[in-house]
Amino acid sequence: MRDNGPAMPSDTPRKLSIVPVAIVLTAAALGVTYYFASKSVEVKQEPGPGEIAPGVPKPKVKSVPPKVEFLGAQAFAGAPINPPAGVKDTKPAEPAPDDAMVVWLKVTSTTPLSRETMPRLEIKDAEGRLYSAQPERRQGSDLMVLHLKKGYDKPVDSLDVTCKIGENEVGKWKIEKVPAPTRVIPDDALKGTPLGKVIVAPGRGGRPSVRVEMVNAVPAGQGFYLKPIAESFVAFDIKTAESAQVAPKDAANYTGRVQLPNAGMNKLAAFDMVAFKGESSTETVTFHSAQLVDRFGQPTIVVDKDEVAKSDKGTEVVLPMQDNGPKRAPKKTHPNAKIKVNFHVTPSENDKYISPIAVADIVTPDPASLGLEKLDMNLIVQSGAETLKDEGVLTAPVVTIKPGKAGTFKYGPIPNLTLKIQVVRAVLMPKKRIYMPIEKSDTPVDTGGGRVGGGGGAGA
Repeated sequence: MRDNGPAMPSDTPRKLSIVPVAIVLTAAALGVTYYFASKSVEVKQEPGPGEIAPGVPKPKVKSVPPKVEFLGAQAFAGAPINPPAGVKDTKPAEPAPDDAMVVWLKVTSTTPLSRETMPRLEIKDAEGRLYSAQPERRQGSDLMVLHLKKGYDKPVDSLDVTCKIGENEVGKWKIEKVPAPTRVIPDDALKGTPLGKVIVAPGRGGRPSVRVEMVNAVPAGQGFYLKPIAESFVAFDIKTAESAQVAPKDAANYTGRVQLPNAGMNKLAAFDMVAFKGESSTETVTFHSAQLVDRFGQPTIVVDKDEVAKSDKGTEVVLPMQDNGPKRAPKKTHPNAKIKVNFHVTPSENDKYISPIAVADIVTPDPASLGLEKLDMNLIVQSGAETLKDEGVLTAPVVTIKPGKAGTFKYGPIPNLTLKIQVVRAVLMPKKRIYMPIEKSDTPVDTGGGRVGGGGGAGA
């Protein structure tokens, strides 16, 4: 046994080797270095002056009521009218055929206008009757343009323009030199029993709501469209696509909103009426590029690229590229498949008014021959015509989906995918001018739904 000598007292200094210590400190330093190197350092960018930090909701800016100044009014004489001096907006006011005057107002606001601070304008005569006026809204403009509509029934010396913000009246001004009305329809223009009537009743916000009611206006199996032409004291010149309304085929009783300015001041309204009926035709087309493919056990119709074919009547039909199978294994598979087809209807003159409709049956293959219980199809009808009514007007034929029988799926090409397409188009009858009496009602009406007609605005 080696003798290390006598033991050293506890207070005797020792020689310590620094090598192990250095190794420990170096390892610790490396560990710290590795720790910080393995952590991504997130640098937070402080928002600059006037900016809002990400994730912090923008504070709501309280909308301050604007200042509204009356700048004058001018009668339309057929040409555009330049705005008065003192406004930034220099765009002229363009007259519509049923415009009588333009009213200019300057709106100065330090905050964006809201529903609560938007100026509301009314024009009334000395009797308190509300006149139709259409505001012209201009984005970012300090000018408010109000178009006073024709259709009032008597000359007036002046009219009062009232501006309200919320429930508070902030201004009231007079406009003078109001053009005298011109009669367009004589009171005896209506002969015999009318096909319907125009009802003026209280609507939303106390403003008049106008609707047309017709009962048995056309024979069974027909529909019709109406274009407002004139009232007793105003004529319209509006594109048909913007002004007509369509009554569905087989609609014996029809009620629809119509926009007529100052309707309550007129006795008669004139319309152009065109009745229509649906005429059906059948076309057949066959495709050859479809295939039934296994997608995780789910049978799927796949088409690698668009196939364009012509029907037996020359209509272009497209079997578009498609593969709508599942992208992962589904929990459950179904013995059904779906196919999409685009049917390009060649626009006809009648399609300007009533959009054609089409439905299709799959003639071949039989779903059971593919081991399917059902083979569905989505037929998309495409027409280049701008129509008044796209759906719900013509009656679509009933399509019977051929039942199949679930079995062993037969994957592979489908040599012949044959479709029988039934197309229903509108056949228009000769146009005729009709007159309807305008009646007032005290019963409020629901003003929901679309609107059509010649002008309008406040005080129909």
